[in-house]
Amino acid sequence: MKKILLFVLLISISGLQAQEKKSFDEQLLELTHQLDSIIQQKNIALQKNIEKLNQMLKEKKINEEEARKLKMDTAKKYADEVDYIAFKVTSRIKDLAKGRVIEHNVIIKNTGGEIDYTIRVIQNNRKNTKEKKKKQRTSADWFIAFGINNVLTDGNVADINDSPYGIGQSRFFRFGKEWRTSLSKNQGPFYFTYGLDFTWNTLKPTNNKYHVVTNDQLLLETYPENLKYSKLRTKWLRAPIGFEWHIPSNHSKYVKLRAGGFARINLASKQKLKVEGERKIVHKSGFDVNGFNYGVYGEIGGGTWTLSLDYDALPFFKSQDWKHFMLGLKWNL
Repeated sequence: MKKILLFVLLISISGLQAQEKKSFDEQLLELTHQLDSIIQQKNIALQKNIEKLNQMLKEKKINEEEARKLKMDTAKKYADEVDYIAFKVTSRIKDLAKGRVIEHNVIIKNTGGEIDYTIRVIQNNRKNTKEKKKKQRTSADWFIAFGINNVLTDGNVADINDSPYGIGQSRFFRFGKEWRTSLSKNQGPFYFTYGLDFTWNTLKPTNNKYHVVTNDQLLLETYPENLKYSKLRTKWLRAPIGFEWHIPSNHSKYVKLRAGGFARINLASKQKLKVEGERKIVHKSGFDVNGFNYGVYGEIGGGTWTLSLDYDALPFFKSQDWKHFMLGLKWNL
């Protein structure tokens, strides 16, 4: 049946070829009319088959499960035949279009046996194609990141236990947008990346300590009253730049590696103390925090989640040689 229908369709197309004076729109209209006629025939045949199966079910020649399976198989068969014919038609239209983009869609609703066919012709030219390819090379994502941050008093990871700030209690939160541009004309494994984000850091001293700046020197001193908490909160505007490498893994997924550098500017610094008895004390000052910093960062992960690490090249405080770092998770929205 499919070959007969295709033969009829090809004869119709041959007739169109003989009419060279007809415009593209006229030939497209005739092709779609021929296709509509064939689809109507297929639709009627499909509905008759569905009715036969319903009658067999009513006469209990088949059970409901068998009827459902036979309806699905019948609908799939007709869908395949219509899609095959539609493919041939769109191939012919593409030859006629010479630069136009052709899209077609065939849907068969298995329960009702209805066929829905759509065909679109979109005007295209080389300039638009080039612009589209250029845009596809660059993509952008909003993201959030969160985790812990702390300082290395001697610049050595082994001395993390000597930090005056609570490990796991000092945290950060980041929100921003990042762009990636493929280094090849087509989407490849290597990308140039850049972005802009806001970062909120919180450092929480231990042992009832709080920050004091005396003679431009930052000190951590013991507060005269018992503190429920003590924290130094800083806000930063951060601009990272780097390179990204996609390493393919199974099922078309990939592991993402990213490395680069960043620069950041301190927007605000504020110390919050909470004394027993619900009394809060807020100090707003620079607290000897470096107003500008830069450093390196690295990320590894897959999908929408990555593990990220930032390390400052300059000391976090002007008067203390403490190097700041952040370790956390990043989620692309």
